[in-house]
Amino acid sequence: MDKLVIGIIITIGIIATGILYIIFAEEKADSSVIKDDPFMTGIVEEITWVEIDPIQCAGNPWEQDWLESHPDDFTIFARPFLDKEVDIIKNYYKKLGIVIFDVKAVFWEDVVVCESCSCPAGYTLYLLVSESDLNKMLDQGFKVAQNQTR
Repeated sequence: MDKLVIGIIITIGIIATGILYIIFAEEKADSSVIKDDPFMTGIVEEITWVEIDPIQCAGNPWEQDWLESHPDDFTIFARPFLDKEVDIIKNYYKKLGIVIFDVKAVFWEDVVVCESCSCPAGYTLYLLVSESDLNKMLDQGFKVAQNQTR
């Protein structure tokens, strides 16, 4: 097997009819995830990191969406990057039918950015998404992450 297998997930359950079933699913290191499935089918989904350099002044799509229901409340987007902002990002993309498995922000060190609202906010945002959603993320201005965030 050419892919690193870090574990076997064994799920045992009983279907409503009383039939015992066993599901085996491989979990590959950092390249796949067991899809959240209430029927526990053990479907493995390929995932990948995407990245974008957000802009200032709450001008990013997830921020604009949040501000529509929370007018004039920019305090949530004050730095440092907050857990609440992670929830805002995940909820925004969930509305678009995209599941975000993980969110990371890497702040730039020793970099001065301009103060215009169209300037970068001084960090790179990394989102872990299903490869089936990759084209949607590219359409949103993201690119495939060059530095794999683990």
